[in-house]
Amino acid sequence: MEYKTFVLFYLAKLKNNTCLLILMLLLVINKNVYCQLIPDFSMPIKLVSPFGADSVLIGLSVGAGEGYDEAYDAVDTSKLQLPVDLRVYDPSALNQIDDNCKHFRTSYLDFPNQNTHQIETFERSFQLMARLDLEKIDNFGEGQYCDDPRNGTTFLQINLDPLVNYQYINDVGYDIGEIEIVPSGNAYLQAIDGTSWNGSSFWPFKYCITILATDLRAYPDCNIDLTFNVKLIVKNSLYVNINTIHWHNIEIMQTNNQVFINNPSPYQQIELFDLTGSLLFQQKFEDRQITIDMHKHNSQIYWLRFSQPDNNDYLIHKFFKL
Repeated sequence: MEYKTFVLFYLAKLKNNTCLLILMLLLVINKNVYCQLIPDFSMPIKLVSPFGADSVLIGLSVGAGEGYDEAYDAVDTSKLQLPVDLRVYDPSALNQIDDNCKHFRTSYLDFPNQNTHQIETFERSFQLMARLDLEKIDNFGEGQYCDDPRNGTTFLQINLDPLVNYQYINDVGYDIGEIEIVPSGNAYLQAIDGTSWNGSSFWPFKYCITILATDLRAYPDCNIDLTFNVKLIVKNSLYVNINTIHWHNIEIMQTNNQVFINNPSPYQQIELFDLTGSLLFQQKFEDRQITIDMHKHNSQIYWLRFSQPDNNDYLIHKFFKL
């Protein structure tokens, strides 16, 4: 594959431009930055009743985290109201948005920030808050697939395509292998044990999970009728165990228009590209550290390619020039 085609191929995988913007802001603030290419993940969750529907978006991103991140989280300043209202609640954001009853329409959490080869599995949890009329929930409803809904049923609709497909659009081995949903004590889901729904088997790709509830609010404050804890369990197929972890512990740091690379082993060669695919720098490693002078390069975004020419093994890192 030609260098230009190679770089553009990886650019096409980055679907969320917001991620690029927030990373640029972080790099302006932090002069020593470790870089890793991890595309964003996002998934909508919808609450449907006979009287209406509402949805939220949850996601994972390198630049996000707990609390309120302006570039990632969308706050809804209105009160939860009938007939159907669904939000994402983050207790870490209460001091930032200064209102216990404000919640998110869109909420992102972070990926772990260490070298991805060192991560075997990790979890991220989102708290969903719902407002609806508990007296009108059909407590005789049964679980069903979304192509055959039952009239009068209230349910969570989840499209699992993003979870299944994410493993094919990232280069760090992340596979969102499981999603678990646990409702508040006044509600049950049409699940094996009635208390939680586990999406460890991704077929079919769209589920409608019936909600059965008592006429008793989960939290009277802020008109919260139901809550759902949504947990994403992410596995890494490229995990390297503790005995070999030092072979993949590459560090990339930049300051004063210079890029410093430590511990590149076992990779034998490094190449620097700009966004047009032009090769700007190429060198074979002779020791455990290398320095690249960036003064003469005028682009903002660059790609580093670490490779072993003898066996086609490689890693791609992206960074922004300060």
